[in-house]
Amino acid sequence: MQIQESLHRTILEVHEKQENVGLAVVILHQGELFYSDYTGLADLEHKVPVNADSRFGIASVTKLFTAVALLKLNADSKVDLDTPVQQYMPDFPKKSDKDITIRMLATHQSGIPHPAKRTPKLFATHYKRATEAIEVFRNDPLLFEPGSNTEYSSSNYNLIAAVIENATGQPFTEVVTESILRLLNLASSSFENVLRPVSDLARRYSFYHPWTYEESETVYVVPTWDYSFNMGGGNIISTATDIAKFGSALCQPGLLPEQQLCVLSTESWFGASYQDHPLIYATGGNPGVQAGLAIHQKEQLVTVILSNTYGKGSRSGEMAELAKVLSVEVLEESAR
Repeated sequence: MQIQESLHRTILEVHEKQENVGLAVVILHQGELFYSDYTGLADLEHKVPVNADSRFGIASVTKLFTAVALLKLNADSKVDLDTPVQQYMPDFPKKSDKDITIRMLATHQSGIPHPAKRTPKLFATHYKRATEAIEVFRNDPLLFEPGSNTEYSSSNYNLIAAVIENATGQPFTEVVTESILRLLNLASSSFENVLRPVSDLARRYSFYHPWTYEESETVYVVPTWDYSFNMGGGNIISTATDIAKFGSALCQPGLLPEQQLCVLSTESWFGASYQDHPLIYATGGNPGVQAGLAIHQKEQLVTVILSNTYGKGSRSGEMAELAKVLSVEVLEESAR
Protein backbone atom coordinates (compact mmCIF):
# COMPACT_ATOMS: atom_id res chain seq x y z
CA MET A 1 0.00 0.00 0.00
CA GLN A 2 2.92 2.34 0.71
CA ILE A 3 4.13 2.30 -2.91
CA GLN A 4 0.57 2.98 -4.10
CA GLU A 5 0.35 6.08 -1.91
CA SER A 6 3.79 7.25 -3.03
CA LEU A 7 2.84 6.90 -6.71
CA HIS A 8 -0.38 8.85 -6.14
CA ARG A 9 1.49 11.69 -4.42
CA THR A 10 4.01 11.88 -7.26
CA ILE A 11 1.20 12.06 -9.81
CA LEU A 12 -0.80 14.68 -7.91
CA GLU A 13 2.24 16.94 -7.51
CA VAL A 14 2.55 17.44 -11.26
CA HIS A 15 -1.17 17.22 -12.01
CA GLU A 16 -2.07 19.98 -9.53
CA LYS A 17 0.92 22.17 -10.44
CA GLN A 18 -0.17 22.14 -14.09
CA GLU A 19 -3.86 22.53 -13.12
CA ASN A 20 -4.78 19.77 -15.53
CA VAL A 21 -8.45 18.90 -15.94
CA GLY A 22 -8.19 15.10 -16.19
CA LEU A 23 -5.61 12.34 -15.95
CA ALA A 24 -5.38 8.56 -16.29
CA VAL A 25 -2.45 6.40 -15.17
CA VAL A 26 -2.05 2.64 -15.59
CA ILE A 27 0.95 0.50 -14.62
CA LEU A 28 1.20 -3.14 -15.67
CA HIS A 29 3.85 -5.47 -14.23
CA GLN A 30 4.39 -8.85 -15.87
CA GLY A 31 1.07 -8.47 -17.64
CA GLU A 32 -0.92 -7.83 -14.46
CA LEU A 33 -2.40 -4.54 -13.23
CA PHE A 34 -0.06 -3.08 -10.61
CA TYR A 35 -1.56 0.38 -10.24
CA SER A 36 -4.22 2.63 -11.75
CA ASP A 37 -5.20 6.22 -11.02
CA TYR A 38 -8.06 8.19 -12.54
CA THR A 39 -8.09 11.83 -11.52
CA GLY A 40 -10.19 14.85 -12.45
CA LEU A 41 -12.66 15.31 -15.26
CA ALA A 42 -13.01 13.99 -18.79
CA ASP A 43 -15.51 16.78 -19.47
CA LEU A 44 -15.24 19.95 -17.43
CA GLU A 45 -18.48 21.50 -18.67
CA HIS A 46 -20.63 18.48 -17.79
CA LYS A 47 -18.57 17.35 -14.76
CA VAL A 48 -17.90 13.89 -16.20
CA PRO A 49 -15.12 12.18 -14.20
CA VAL A 50 -12.20 10.37 -15.79
CA ASN A 51 -12.54 6.60 -15.49
CA ALA A 52 -11.08 3.43 -16.97
CA ASP A 53 -13.19 3.84 -20.12
CA SER A 54 -12.12 7.44 -20.83
CA ARG A 55 -10.50 7.76 -24.25
CA PHE A 56 -7.75 10.31 -24.74
CA GLY A 57 -5.80 11.56 -27.69
CA ILE A 58 -2.30 10.08 -27.46
CA ALA A 59 -0.65 12.54 -29.91
CA SER A 60 2.84 11.37 -30.93
CA VAL A 61 2.67 8.09 -29.03
CA THR A 62 0.88 7.15 -32.28
CA LYS A 63 4.33 7.05 -33.88
CA LEU A 64 5.18 3.92 -31.91
CA PHE A 65 2.18 2.16 -33.46
CA THR A 66 3.30 3.34 -36.91
CA ALA A 67 6.82 2.08 -36.27
CA VAL A 68 5.52 -1.33 -35.19
CA ALA A 69 3.33 -1.60 -38.30
CA LEU A 70 6.36 -0.69 -40.45
CA LEU A 71 8.61 -3.24 -38.75
CA LYS A 72 6.00 -5.97 -39.12
CA LEU A 73 6.04 -5.30 -42.87
CA ASN A 74 9.83 -5.31 -42.79
CA ALA A 75 9.78 -8.72 -41.08
CA ASP A 76 7.50 -9.98 -43.86
CA SER A 77 9.91 -8.59 -46.52
CA LYS A 78 7.28 -6.14 -47.75
CA VAL A 79 9.24 -2.98 -46.87
CA ASP A 80 13.02 -2.56 -47.02
CA LEU A 81 14.13 0.01 -44.45
CA ASP A 82 17.19 1.02 -46.47
CA THR A 83 15.38 1.55 -49.77
CA PRO A 84 14.73 5.12 -51.03
CA VAL A 85 11.24 6.34 -50.27
CA GLN A 86 10.54 6.68 -54.01
CA GLN A 87 10.57 2.87 -54.25
CA TYR A 88 7.16 2.98 -52.57
CA MET A 89 6.22 6.60 -53.30
CA PRO A 90 7.38 7.23 -56.89
CA ASP A 91 5.52 10.56 -57.05
CA PHE A 92 7.21 11.98 -53.94
CA PRO A 93 9.70 14.61 -55.15
CA LYS A 94 13.41 13.85 -54.78
CA LYS A 95 14.75 16.86 -52.91
CA SER A 96 18.46 16.06 -52.68
CA ASP A 97 21.22 14.19 -54.47
CA LYS A 98 21.20 11.87 -51.47
CA ASP A 99 18.26 9.51 -51.12
CA ILE A 100 15.83 9.60 -48.22
CA THR A 101 15.44 6.03 -46.99
CA ILE A 102 12.61 4.57 -44.91
CA ARG A 103 15.02 4.17 -42.00
CA MET A 104 15.85 7.88 -42.17
CA LEU A 105 12.15 8.67 -41.88
CA ALA A 106 11.79 6.44 -38.81
CA THR A 107 14.81 8.01 -37.09
CA HIS A 108 13.99 11.63 -38.06
CA GLN A 109 17.07 11.98 -40.26
CA SER A 110 15.30 12.80 -43.54
CA GLY A 111 15.46 16.59 -43.28
CA ILE A 112 11.72 16.89 -43.99
CA PRO A 113 10.41 19.63 -41.66
CA HIS A 114 7.72 19.28 -39.03
CA PRO A 115 4.35 20.59 -40.27
CA ALA A 116 4.41 24.35 -39.72
CA LYS A 117 1.32 25.51 -41.59
CA ARG A 118 -1.16 24.67 -38.82
CA THR A 119 -3.99 26.83 -40.06
CA PRO A 120 -7.76 26.62 -39.49
CA LYS A 121 -8.02 25.19 -43.01
CA LEU A 122 -5.60 22.37 -42.16
CA PHE A 123 -7.56 21.38 -39.06
CA ALA A 124 -10.82 21.47 -41.04
CA THR A 125 -9.60 19.25 -43.90
CA HIS A 126 -10.44 15.55 -43.77
CA TYR A 127 -8.11 13.07 -45.45
CA LYS A 128 -9.21 9.49 -46.04
CA ARG A 129 -5.73 8.18 -46.80
CA ALA A 130 -2.19 8.99 -45.75
CA THR A 131 -1.17 9.19 -49.41
CA GLU A 132 -3.57 12.13 -49.76
CA ALA A 133 -2.32 13.86 -46.61
CA ILE A 134 1.30 14.15 -47.76
CA GLU A 135 0.21 17.20 -49.78
CA VAL A 136 0.66 19.08 -46.50
CA PHE A 137 4.47 18.82 -46.76
CA ARG A 138 5.35 17.23 -50.12
CA ASN A 139 6.73 20.50 -51.57
CA ASP A 140 8.52 21.76 -48.44
CA PRO A 141 12.30 22.14 -48.84
CA LEU A 142 14.58 19.96 -46.71
CA LEU A 143 16.14 21.38 -43.56
CA PHE A 144 19.39 19.47 -44.20
CA GLU A 145 20.86 16.78 -46.43
CA PRO A 146 19.28 13.39 -45.64
CA GLY A 147 21.28 11.44 -43.07
CA SER A 148 23.44 14.38 -42.03
CA ASN A 149 21.45 15.47 -38.98
CA THR A 150 18.49 14.57 -36.77
CA GLU A 151 15.43 16.76 -36.24
CA TYR A 152 12.06 15.60 -34.97
CA SER A 153 9.26 15.84 -37.53
CA SER A 154 5.82 14.26 -37.66
CA SER A 155 6.03 14.52 -41.45
CA ASN A 156 8.47 11.59 -41.35
CA TYR A 157 5.86 9.31 -39.84
CA ASN A 158 3.09 10.58 -42.07
CA LEU A 159 5.25 9.68 -45.04
CA ILE A 160 5.87 6.24 -43.48
CA ALA A 161 2.08 5.87 -43.27
CA ALA A 162 1.84 6.61 -46.99
CA VAL A 163 4.63 4.09 -47.70
CA ILE A 164 2.68 1.47 -45.76
CA GLU A 165 -0.41 2.19 -47.85
CA ASN A 166 1.42 1.73 -51.13
CA ALA A 167 3.31 -1.34 -49.90
CA THR A 168 0.13 -3.09 -48.77
CA GLY A 169 -2.56 -1.65 -51.03
CA GLN A 170 -4.64 -0.92 -47.91
CA PRO A 171 -5.44 2.32 -46.07
CA PHE A 172 -2.87 2.92 -43.35
CA THR A 173 -5.56 3.05 -40.67
CA GLU A 174 -6.80 -0.42 -41.68
CA VAL A 175 -3.28 -1.87 -41.61
CA VAL A 176 -2.70 -0.66 -38.04
CA THR A 177 -6.20 -1.68 -36.98
CA GLU A 178 -5.83 -5.22 -38.34
CA SER A 179 -2.19 -5.90 -37.51
CA ILE A 180 -2.08 -4.30 -34.04
CA LEU A 181 -5.37 -3.08 -32.56
CA ARG A 182 -7.51 -6.14 -33.36
CA LEU A 183 -4.64 -8.56 -32.89
CA LEU A 184 -4.10 -7.31 -29.32
CA ASN A 185 -7.83 -6.80 -28.66
CA LEU A 186 -7.38 -3.06 -28.06
CA ALA A 187 -11.11 -2.50 -28.42
CA SER A 188 -11.05 1.07 -27.08
CA SER A 189 -8.35 2.24 -29.48
CA SER A 190 -8.91 3.70 -32.93
CA PHE A 191 -7.91 6.46 -35.29
CA GLU A 192 -9.92 9.57 -34.48
CA ASN A 193 -12.46 10.54 -37.11
CA VAL A 194 -14.14 13.83 -36.23
CA LEU A 195 -16.96 13.01 -38.64
CA ARG A 196 -18.07 10.14 -36.39
CA PRO A 197 -19.27 10.17 -32.76
CA VAL A 198 -17.04 8.42 -30.20
CA SER A 199 -18.22 7.24 -26.79
CA ASP A 200 -16.26 8.15 -23.65
CA LEU A 201 -14.00 10.60 -25.52
CA ALA A 202 -12.35 13.05 -23.13
CA ARG A 203 -12.78 16.73 -24.02
CA ARG A 204 -9.53 18.59 -24.59
CA TYR A 205 -8.30 21.66 -22.71
CA SER A 206 -5.22 23.85 -22.78
CA PHE A 207 -3.54 26.65 -20.87
CA TYR A 208 -1.88 27.57 -24.17
CA HIS A 209 -3.86 29.37 -26.85
CA PRO A 210 -4.75 26.75 -29.49
CA TRP A 211 -3.43 28.91 -32.36
CA THR A 212 -0.72 31.13 -30.95
CA TYR A 213 0.55 28.82 -28.17
CA GLU A 214 0.69 31.84 -25.89
CA GLU A 215 0.38 30.69 -22.27
CA SER A 216 -2.72 31.73 -20.34
CA GLU A 217 -3.75 31.88 -16.68
CA THR A 218 -7.16 30.48 -17.58
CA VAL A 219 -7.99 27.30 -19.46
CA TYR A 220 -9.15 27.14 -23.08
CA VAL A 221 -11.47 24.56 -24.62
CA VAL A 222 -9.57 23.13 -27.58
CA PRO A 223 -11.69 23.09 -30.77
CA THR A 224 -12.64 19.76 -32.32
CA TRP A 225 -9.84 19.56 -34.83
CA ASP A 226 -9.40 17.09 -37.66
CA TYR A 227 -6.01 15.42 -37.22
CA SER A 228 -6.31 13.17 -40.28
CA PHE A 229 -3.41 15.10 -41.83
CA ASN A 230 -1.28 13.50 -39.08
CA MET A 231 -2.41 9.85 -39.39
CA GLY A 232 1.00 8.30 -38.85
CA GLY A 233 2.24 10.88 -36.40
CA GLY A 234 -0.54 11.61 -33.92
CA ASN A 235 -4.12 10.54 -34.68
CA ILE A 236 -4.88 7.58 -32.37
CA ILE A 237 -7.30 7.81 -29.42
CA SER A 238 -7.19 5.23 -26.66
CA THR A 239 -7.53 4.39 -22.99
CA ALA A 240 -4.62 4.10 -20.59
CA THR A 241 -5.34 0.38 -20.23
CA ASP A 242 -5.18 -0.26 -23.98
CA ILE A 243 -1.90 1.62 -24.33
CA ALA A 244 -0.47 -0.38 -21.43
CA LYS A 245 -1.52 -3.64 -23.12
CA PHE A 246 0.20 -2.47 -26.29
CA GLY A 247 3.33 -1.73 -24.28
CA SER A 248 3.25 -5.17 -22.70
CA ALA A 249 3.19 -6.73 -26.15
CA LEU A 250 6.56 -5.06 -26.81
CA CYS A 251 8.26 -6.53 -23.75
CA GLN A 252 9.20 -9.69 -25.63
CA PRO A 253 9.13 -11.06 -29.18
CA GLY A 254 5.65 -11.90 -30.43
CA LEU A 255 3.98 -8.82 -31.84
CA LEU A 256 7.36 -8.21 -33.49
CA PRO A 257 10.07 -10.80 -34.19
CA GLU A 258 13.20 -10.44 -32.08
CA GLN A 259 15.24 -8.78 -34.84
CA GLN A 260 12.66 -6.04 -35.45
CA LEU A 261 12.04 -5.59 -31.73
CA CYS A 262 15.75 -4.93 -31.30
CA VAL A 263 15.57 -2.27 -34.02
CA LEU A 264 12.61 -0.61 -32.28
CA SER A 265 14.54 -0.59 -29.00
CA THR A 266 17.62 1.19 -30.35
CA GLU A 267 18.23 4.77 -29.29
CA SER A 268 17.73 6.20 -32.78
CA TRP A 269 14.23 4.67 -32.80
CA PHE A 270 12.43 4.49 -29.43
CA GLY A 271 15.14 3.25 -27.09
CA ALA A 272 16.10 5.40 -24.11
CA SER A 273 17.68 5.22 -20.67
CA TYR A 274 16.52 6.72 -17.39
CA GLN A 275 18.61 6.46 -14.23
CA ASP A 276 20.55 3.61 -15.87
CA HIS A 277 17.35 1.70 -16.69
CA PRO A 278 16.98 0.94 -20.43
CA LEU A 279 13.48 1.30 -21.82
CA ILE A 280 11.30 1.95 -24.84
CA TYR A 281 9.90 5.44 -24.44
CA ALA A 282 7.29 7.41 -26.39
CA THR A 283 5.66 10.74 -25.59
CA GLY A 284 3.12 13.08 -27.12
CA GLY A 285 1.82 16.56 -26.51
CA ASN A 286 -0.24 19.30 -28.13
CA PRO A 287 -3.05 21.61 -27.01
CA GLY A 288 -5.38 19.22 -25.22
CA VAL A 289 -3.08 16.20 -24.90
CA GLN A 290 -0.17 15.01 -22.79
CA ALA A 291 0.88 11.38 -23.11
CA GLY A 292 3.75 9.22 -21.91
CA LEU A 293 4.57 5.52 -22.33
CA ALA A 294 7.53 3.82 -20.64
CA ILE A 295 8.26 0.15 -21.39
CA HIS A 296 10.90 -1.71 -19.35
CA GLN A 297 11.23 -4.91 -21.36
CA LYS A 298 13.44 -6.95 -19.03
CA GLU A 299 11.19 -6.30 -16.01
CA GLN A 300 7.98 -6.41 -18.11
CA LEU A 301 6.94 -3.12 -16.55
CA VAL A 302 4.75 -0.69 -18.52
CA THR A 303 3.65 2.76 -17.33
CA VAL A 304 1.13 4.96 -19.15
CA ILE A 305 0.18 8.59 -18.47
CA LEU A 306 -2.65 10.27 -20.41
CA SER A 307 -4.06 13.74 -19.79
CA ASN A 308 -6.72 15.75 -21.62
CA THR A 309 -4.99 19.04 -20.78
CA TYR A 310 -1.94 20.89 -22.00
CA GLY A 311 -1.42 22.30 -18.53
CA LYS A 312 0.54 25.21 -17.11
CA GLY A 313 4.23 24.74 -17.82
CA SER A 314 3.55 21.58 -19.81
CA ARG A 315 6.11 22.53 -22.45
CA SER A 316 8.65 21.16 -19.97
CA GLY A 317 7.44 17.64 -20.76
CA GLU A 318 7.21 16.94 -17.05
CA MET A 319 3.86 15.14 -17.26
CA ALA A 320 4.96 12.69 -19.96
CA GLU A 321 8.25 12.28 -18.08
CA LEU A 322 6.22 10.96 -15.16
CA ALA A 323 5.92 7.66 -17.01
CA LYS A 324 9.65 7.15 -16.46
CA VAL A 325 9.63 8.56 -12.91
CA LEU A 326 6.81 6.28 -11.75
CA SER A 327 8.42 3.25 -13.42
CA VAL A 328 11.65 3.78 -11.50
CA GLU A 329 9.71 4.12 -8.23
CA VAL A 330 8.20 0.71 -8.89
CA LEU A 331 11.53 -0.82 -9.91
CA GLU A 332 13.26 0.49 -6.81
CA GLU A 333 10.46 -0.77 -4.58
CA SER A 334 10.63 -4.18 -6.22
CA ALA A 335 14.39 -4.34 -5.64
CA ARG A 336 14.03 -3.76 -1.88
